[in-house]
Amino acid sequence: MRLTWRQRLMDEPGYCNFTAWPVIDPNTLPVTKRRGFLRNRHIVAQALAGRSFAEVAAANGVDLSLVSVLLQRSLGGDPDGAPRLTMALVPGTHIRPGRRRKALPSLAAPAGARGAFQHLLATVPGLQAALDTMLVAAITHDRHGQNVTPQIFHAELLRLLRDAHWPEDTYPFTAVRQGYETARRYYHRRGQELQLPKPKPTRVIRPLSPAHAIYQDIHIDEHTYDAHTTLYLSLDGQIIPLRVSRVTLILAVDAATDCYLAYQLCLTQRPNQYDLLALLRQLRSPWQPLPLTTPGLQYAPGACLPSALGTPFILAGLGVVRLDNALAHLAHSVRDFVCEREGATLNLGLPNHPKGRHPVEHAFDLAASHAHRLPSTTGSHPHDVLREARKNLDRPPTITLRALEEALSVTLTEHNVG
Repeated sequence: MRLTWRQRLMDEPGYCNFTAWPVIDPNTLPVTKRRGFLRNRHIVAQALAGRSFAEVAAANGVDLSLVSVLLQRSLGGDPDGAPRLTMALVPGTHIRPGRRRKALPSLAAPAGARGAFQHLLATVPGLQAALDTMLVAAITHDRHGQNVTPQIFHAELLRLLRDAHWPEDTYPFTAVRQGYETARRYYHRRGQELQLPKPKPTRVIRPLSPAHAIYQDIHIDEHTYDAHTTLYLSLDGQIIPLRVSRVTLILAVDAATDCYLAYQLCLTQRPNQYDLLALLRQLRSPWQPLPLTTPGLQYAPGACLPSALGTPFILAGLGVVRLDNALAHLAHSVRDFVCEREGATLNLGLPNHPKGRHPVEHAFDLAASHAHRLPSTTGSHPHDVLREARKNLDRPPTITLRALEEALSVTLTEHNVG
């Protein structure tokens, strides 16, 4: 039951003295709200001083009903809570959170989405608790948690709704972006309340002169994967978990289509010429999906590498193969494979100029963002808030090398679907 302003004054007569109310400096308010705030303050002060509402309304040039509305906004409300007082006199101030009274938008009955997200949190059992558990696990660096971004938070929201059998013809599934913007704002607001570390902004590198034909320009590079994983060795009938400190991803990207052509995962920090040759040979052999054993992982419909689409993609001629000046790239075996066997042009680029290979650098940004979801990540630098917590350093990570390989296969092939 909500109190009226009269009941509030009867229960707490001290509020009748307007000079005891909190003071708000008008200079701290936007210019557009100062005049209205000063007017509202005069109205309430005169009404509390005992003047009749008719006199107060006439003296300030307002409607009679506005006097009682201002008193109710500033003094009424929850009997167990404190009144808003002076803050309620600022024009446009929301004195209580909005509540959605209409049904959520659906395909049969379209409507506005105002208050729809809060309605979801209040309606779906366990939804808000599950989302908060996800955020808390990220804050406390739980080894079973993950590092959360707004995109990951939104995807988890949709997954929880589907697990709760939320109708597919109802908000947020009927919205263009499926409620992403509202979820993003809630993520930042709730994360700030829970002290969630903010992700480091990333730099976007733009290509200088994009290619116009498939296989005309192929970019290849390596990226050290900054996530510790686990290998299991069987010795004398015992399974011993061992950390793999570093693995390296070698990736080939088509510049014209931004399609991932092939990838190779190496169990070393510095791949050699044979690892690079293994990647190049994948362009000439049909790709086969991995048998997925990790719970929750599945290939997107149509996800694959181009070599799985048939002979025309396997036998297509290569144009320019762009590498950097790593020692493994300078090997004669790599030069002979590209130039002699494939009849392509080998371009080693300029040292310390990654912009010439923008597509593959952008792909590694994608790979790194997924690696940073793992609590065992080393982060981007020694002081990165996303790096593995000290309390987990003496325990093997919960993700195995097999799970990492499957996650890479699903992620990289799903990119080709778009």
